[in-house]
Amino acid sequence: MSKKTDGRWQPLKLAPFSGTYNDFEPMFSGDGSQLWFSSDRPRYSGDQRKDWDLWYMNVTYNSDSLSFTKPVNPGSPVNTEEDEYYPSVAANGNLYFTATRKAGPGKEDIYVAQRNGDMYQTVVPLGKGVNSTTYEFNAYVAPDESYLIFSSFQRADDLGRGDLYISFRNTKGIYEEAISLGDKINSSALDYCPFVFEGRLYFSSDRYFDPGNYERTSELEQWLTSPGNGLGDIYSIPFHPEKQLSAK
Repeated sequence: MSKKTDGRWQPLKLAPFSGTYNDFEPMFSGDGSQLWFSSDRPRYSGDQRKDWDLWYMNVTYNSDSLSFTKPVNPGSPVNTEEDEYYPSVAANGNLYFTATRKAGPGKEDIYVAQRNGDMYQTVVPLGKGVNSTTYEFNAYVAPDESYLIFSSFQRADDLGRGDLYISFRNTKGIYEEAISLGDKINSSALDYCPFVFEGRLYFSSDRYFDPGNYERTSELEQWLTSPGNGLGDIYSIPFHPEKQLSAK
């Protein structure tokens, strides 16, 4: 966790619910009342299963900190014997996530679970505008579900190891054919984990910036342990989805 104070991110500290099991891909719900994440933690004492499930916690905002309830596994139909990753929750509670399921249209696909009161209905994969026979993953849904940003790998217009795409939801509630976010955002490396907040797109990327011509070993060591070394960093850029729609 890191808190932004006077426009600057403070040093990282371990989240209070993490540190024992493998936890990753945290995402706040659209109204900020919950924090979702993926984890291989046991569902109950003595559980031997080691697949990835989605978990959530309720969040309380204090003057200078956050407090979390105990993590909850929502169970079926969201979680299965296979893997579930990267949750993203719309304002109405609908849950979008990545899953590897034998009956899915591709190798990894994006699914949605419709929220009805305190329960989730049958989980279904998104249509052909989003999912394909290859890899679709890491989907961020706009709070009003008007668009979806996700990563995909091995598409014809892929610049490298996976790019970010956007799909807009039409008046029939169907996500239309996705379009690439282009080379101003995507790179020849893997671009993934998108999130939009206050007019900026945040995402992770494995791109690297190698200045080369190192005169001393210490200079090479410094680059290898600095941002831009190709091991994955967080980037942000001003983002206006309506411009992507007009470009389409």
